[in-house]
Amino acid sequence: MNLRIGFLALLVLAPLALFAQGGPPLLTDDPGTPGRNNWEVNLGYTIDRQPSDNYYETPILDMNYG
Repeated sequence: MNLRIGFLALLVLAPLALFAQGGPPLLTDDPGTPGRNNWEVNLGYTIDRQPSDNYYETPILDMNYG
């Protein structure tokens, strides 16, 4: 019985020790949405170069219709 009370107390009191923190808004160079009835198509690739290997990811396709 004491174990149940201790577990219940832990569940109730543990969140009091947690603090949520948030940073400032992320600033990017994203121009926004494409607008109504417009397409936005982004095509890209990534390269990860290591001394022993190279990794390529292509194509990276992102299509948005507003």
